[in-house]
Amino acid sequence: LEGYSPDTAGFQMPRPAGRVTVEKVNCAVPGASKILLFNLNFAIESGEQIGLIGPSGVGKSTLLRLLIGVDRPLSGAVRLDGFDVFGVSRTQIGRHVGYLPQDVELFSGSVRDNIARFDDSVSDAEVIEAAMAANAHEMIVRLPQGYETELGAGGQVLSAGQRQRVGLARALLRQPPLVVLDEPNANLDAEGEDALHRALLSMKERKQTAIVVSHKPSMLRDADKLLVLREGAVQLFGPREWVLGRLSGAIPPGPAPVAAPGEPAR
Repeated sequence: LEGYSPDTAGFQMPRPAGRVTVEKVNCAVPGASKILLFNLNFAIESGEQIGLIGPSGVGKSTLLRLLIGVDRPLSGAVRLDGFDVFGVSRTQIGRHVGYLPQDVELFSGSVRDNIARFDDSVSDAEVIEAAMAANAHEMIVRLPQGYETELGAGGQVLSAGQRQRVGLARALLRQPPLVVLDEPNANLDAEGEDALHRALLSMKERKQTAIVVSHKPSMLRDADKLLVLREGAVQLFGPREWVLGRLSGAIPPGPAPVAAPGEPAR
């Protein structure tokens, strides 16, 4: 990646708790000078589940790529437990962050290989654990050869919804502290959406930080907070019910409520 500066070979990032801070971030459209995201400032506490919403083309997917260190901001920093995610190697980030992009890309090989990210150190038990965390295990074992089913180029053996569910299992491998999901329900049927919802609840129980983009309110019904992007900036960020109230006009303008120590924001 052009301009990418990984950490030194001997550096080992400790397993993070999952706290994300975005500090005065500005980001341009790749290959152009147009600023897409302006002066983003917010913090996500470890274990929180965040719904990211906003109009199409506003930069939600770009923000997710910034959060995992794929895109580099023009200025400012994105930090995971204090570490600049763009300054940490892909290998280090990959150990601690699960990412499901809008367009799930699977590779020639078996279902098992894809969930394991073609890493020989990943055990069968870890692959099954990831699939069960994604509620995809039963779907996978119904395939012709189960976990050993060969997918072909691009995972063409599977339907779009099945690819998305395998992609979620891959993202949940080894229970990463931070999980970033971009439209994870885009190709799912009712069964798949139910499996995804149960997976999100399980992530909450395991105290995994999760950031989810979805146009369906039902997918964000258990989010702790919502972040609304509009015209390249953060329009609203706060507890889910407060944000929904502001958007509907039921709650007048004003700052988001602040929870007392140890108490959830309301």
